[in-house]
Amino acid sequence: LQHHQTLGQRIAARLVLFLRKRFLREIDGLQHRRPSPSRSIPSHTASGPEQRNGACSMAGILPFMLAHAEAGTAATGNRNQPLTLPATPARREGGRKGSHRRRNEHRDTGCQTYLDLNDYIGEHFLSDKHNYILIDEIQDIKEFERSIRSYRTEPNTDIIITGSNARMLSNELSTLIGGRYKEIHIQSLSYNEFLEFHQLSDNDEALALYIQYGGLPGLAKIGLEEDDAREYQMDIYHTALLKDVIMRNQIRNVPFLENLVRFLADNTGKLISANSISKYMKSQGESIASAAIINYISFLCEAYILHKVNRYDIHGKRIFETNDKFYFEDNGIRNAIAGGTREGDIEKVIENIIYQNLIRLGYQVYVGQLQAGEIDFVCTKPGGERIYVQASYIIADDATREREFGNLRSIKDNYPKYVISMTPLLTKNDDDGITHLHLRKFLTEGI
Repeated sequence: LQHHQTLGQRIAARLVLFLRKRFLREIDGLQHRRPSPSRSIPSHTASGPEQRNGACSMAGILPFMLAHAEAGTAATGNRNQPLTLPATPARREGGRKGSHRRRNEHRDTGCQTYLDLNDYIGEHFLSDKHNYILIDEIQDIKEFERSIRSYRTEPNTDIIITGSNARMLSNELSTLIGGRYKEIHIQSLSYNEFLEFHQLSDNDEALALYIQYGGLPGLAKIGLEEDDAREYQMDIYHTALLKDVIMRNQIRNVPFLENLVRFLADNTGKLISANSISKYMKSQGESIASAAIINYISFLCEAYILHKVNRYDIHGKRIFETNDKFYFEDNGIRNAIAGGTREGDIEKVIENIIYQNLIRLGYQVYVGQLQAGEIDFVCTKPGGERIYVQASYIIADDATREREFGNLRSIKDNYPKYVISMTPLLTKNDDDGITHLHLRKFLTEGI
């Protein structure tokens, strides 16, 4: 266990450096081929290596999942070696050596199947070194698990795979790769990381920028000017929508998908059901079945564009299966999709930011349902830890205070209760057992 933790820390440290360099490399390429921000997603479903390679790789820009599979029982070898791709293809399941021409072809088009992956990995094997297998966007490689399953038994070998689709890196991953692994959800930048990337001090102005533009790392290169930032964010969103939702799921009704995302951006933090969306769309002259809406939303969640949050009955201790809330993985992309300024939807954005930070702190988050009211977030951790959180913009009068604090007081247990707001001159205080935190303090120091 001690070895595993040490190895994981080393892997994580290397990965952070790798990702930060990659974020900026992606932006260098993106700046030379940025389309108009007003462009729309094509209605056809592109396919083939030309289209896939033409799209900007989302595993360096949007959040994604990472799995580290440990092979071997001891951390040995030279860990200062560059990342390499080890293994001998002839000894792999279904492997083939291939010709020199074919290997060069892989460098141009990428690996499409596990056989291609076996060939490519074989070229980079260093038998006298400790090798790392680092495979990006692994969901694009057909039957990838057949390769990973055989490589994980190789001595002095560590495997890191990344992907931007939750269906691929799901609970079935352990079965697919046949061994131990550690899964890491890489989110967009936290507020502290935002300050570091943009070289800002922690103050109200910096918080306002974070609320407005969110945490895409590439903004450090693009800058925080409104037009440039929004154009970049929409580029990223459209690429993710095309590559990870439309193409992957063979979606035909693209205009409805775009309208659905805009609807969810306008209704961030509100209880929504597929039936309510269907009725709204019908009022707008578009008839869509509830089952199709459920499918489209699941595709958006699998691509890490959205998070679905279930309702939790606080008194009955059960999870409801209807009327969920939806939050965006990055509040800057949410703002770009919704358009306009933040004066009219500041509470939605604050709630989205608080949700993401609670996830970052390791909580499983639900919407709390009372008999006569709602708690914004019921947050749990393994072992029985639980907290209740209310999100608010500014608590300036007694009516607002009663709304935010009153629901928490109605919960008759002793778990910690918090109200998080941007009330001026507030840092942290206690109100009848309920902790009132300023948003900046919550984002910088946690609960």
